[in-house]
Amino acid sequence: DIAKRYVPGNQKIEIVILEEKRPGKIFALEQAVPYIQTEFVIFGDADTVYPPDFITVASELFEKLPEEYGALLAIGKYGDAGSFGNSIYAWGKVIWSKLLPKKCHSGGYGQVFRTEDFIKCGGYHSKYWKFVLMDHEIIHRFHKVSKTYYHPALWVSTSDRRTNRKNVRWNTWEQILYLLTPFRWEDWFFYSFFTKKLEQRN
Repeated sequence: DIAKRYVPGNQKIEIVILEEKRPGKIFALEQAVPYIQTEFVIFGDADTVYPPDFITVASELFEKLPEEYGALLAIGKYGDAGSFGNSIYAWGKVIWSKLLPKKCHSGGYGQVFRTEDFIKCGGYHSKYWKFVLMDHEIIHRFHKVSKTYYHPALWVSTSDRRTNRKNVRWNTWEQILYLLTPFRWEDWFFYSFFTKKLEQRN
């Protein structure tokens, strides 16, 4: 009912509610994949605030970009989203994405995919990855079939619902190793090295 109130005029909006009994975000995402029928798909998180023009900005960026770019990744801002510090941070992320174009510099809170490329890379599926940080793993597979793009105008903000995530994050040394690992060795990083680390942490 809330979603329908935001649809202008007599436009139709289809809502499909799915239930997943297996605990873990990856299983929820996996179940949703067969229901995607649109040209583009956005994955959003419940602990994230989206600007009211998020979809508009994403649509306009895709219209300007060559089709070789199959995904837009939103920049996550913290605190006052409009602050000068967050503006510098956003441009820093854009620069890092140019310096390390085969790495993921964003979270799953704002991934916008061309559905065709998303399906081509395998989408979200537990047969590839059943752990946390699935947002980085899927971008690793995505870079095998398409390119990602970052822009400071496409951003999201952490809500005050977000709790301490220390137990589901990678440590500093693992992040550094990820950034230093050449793309051709990233299969080893995710499916050998990092898989063992996360299994040990349960």
